[in-house]
Amino acid sequence: MLARLRSLLHVSDYRQAAGRHPTPIRALAGQERIELVTDGRGWVQHEGAWHAVAAGDLLWECAGDWTIGRSD
Repeated sequence: MLARLRSLLHVSDYRQAAGRHPTPIRALAGQERIELVTDGRGWVQHEGAWHAVAAGDLLWECAGDWTIGRSD
């Protein structure tokens, strides 16, 4: 059986502008997104509810999941 190969396509450092909320992005089929919260606080929507995330939290989003959509 062949192993499924994965490749890293993009790395970025995102800083949210004060007074605005981030625009959430939905992971597409075959995609996985990883968000490491390095400072501040945000919220991610999962199954209709908002969940707080803070510095040190790691989010691993698979197809259909959303990235952080609110912050303070």
